[in-house]
Amino acid sequence: MTVESRPVKIITRHAARRLLGDNPRRLGARPLDKCKYEWKGSQKAYVGRSTMAPPNVLAIYIERREDRHGPFAQAMVVEDRA
Repeated sequence: MTVESRPVKIITRHAARRLLGDNPRRLGARPLDKCKYEWKGSQKAYVGRSTMAPPNVLAIYIERREDRHGPFAQAMVVEDRA
């Protein structure tokens, strides 16, 4: 059984949090994967790009995180829990 992917646009973190706030019981947020992407100085560098995601993913947003190696971008998904 294969999971079909579909293109999803990257949105701002603010827009993602608004989605989550509107539907707190139905929607959830989690990391897309365990990868650490290069931080390009602002989320604006990522917003509007399209990437492939499973059908239950409604949106993707980027969070800035930091570890001992410096800042990196973490792709987060807003997904339907139903």
